[in-house]
Amino acid sequence: MPGYVRSRRVTVAVLLLVVACCCCHMQPVACRSALYNTNATRKEGMLNVHIISHTHNDPGWLSSFTQYHRTVTLDDHTIGGVEAILDSVVLQLLDNPDRTFVYADLAFFVKWWQELHEDTKATVRHLVQQGRFEFTGGGIVQHDEATSHYSGMIDQMSLGMRFLQEEFGHSPKIAWQLDGFGHSNTEPLLKSMGGFEAVFFGRSDHADMAQRKQNRSLELIWRGSEAYGSETDMFASQYPTGNYGPPSMQWFFERRDDYGKFLADSVQDDPETGTYNVQGLIDEFVQRAEEWQRAVQGEDNGK
Repeated sequence: MPGYVRSRRVTVAVLLLVVACCCCHMQPVACRSALYNTNATRKEGMLNVHIISHTHNDPGWLSSFTQYHRTVTLDDHTIGGVEAILDSVVLQLLDNPDRTFVYADLAFFVKWWQELHEDTKATVRHLVQQGRFEFTGGGIVQHDEATSHYSGMIDQMSLGMRFLQEEFGHSPKIAWQLDGFGHSNTEPLLKSMGGFEAVFFGRSDHADMAQRKQNRSLELIWRGSEAYGSETDMFASQYPTGNYGPPSMQWFFERRDDYGKFLADSVQDDPETGTYNVQGLIDEFVQRAEEWQRAVQGEDNGK
């Protein structure tokens, strides 16, 4: 599918994020893409929707870093499994050349990378060179913007960017602040100095977000410093959902609960099961896409 914005001159009309959360137990599944007539081409006269497959993994939240990285059972609950997410992503990218994936928050990736066989590392490097496995953000974590000191922001970003340069010769150009609580103009200031072109973020004041939806200003040019002026200007986009995931939990394939049991509200794409729900989800998708398009200035209609 089309990827994220690479220039301030391009405005994304709608951005839907399909999230593989580390709090769910992930297992590789057989490819069924042949069931769908999908490709990355654009169609004139239609609203072109950019779907970005990505994952957001908290290095620390309700469990330890290691527990999230491994798939473990704790108090009869299956938790973690970031290594399984990364393993399955590589398999699915190899299975279908039309697929792409975006990864941020390098803490888990670095640990996974250190344990890989050299042959697998070569495969991943090739996927990165093809632009099908992409890195965004570039930091070890998505740092907080509201309370963190700028020196901490610089340190953790430097660690991540150095790793990407040494292993892939790659420097991300898109800042990825999907799960931060609070935002400050220190972010576009530092990122513009670091060669970034755009920042995408979630979570903001509800009243401010409602107003921006109404006047179609969820996308803006964010100035990091009045003193430095336009040199610190950066294209910024706030997700219409206010968060980094899809608006409905039904938009997951094979979603499981903490015990590994499949949930009934997942995508059911086999008509023989009696619980087929694809058409209803498509109708909801179209409705939401049209709603989101009305909240931004851009009209990515293929022209």
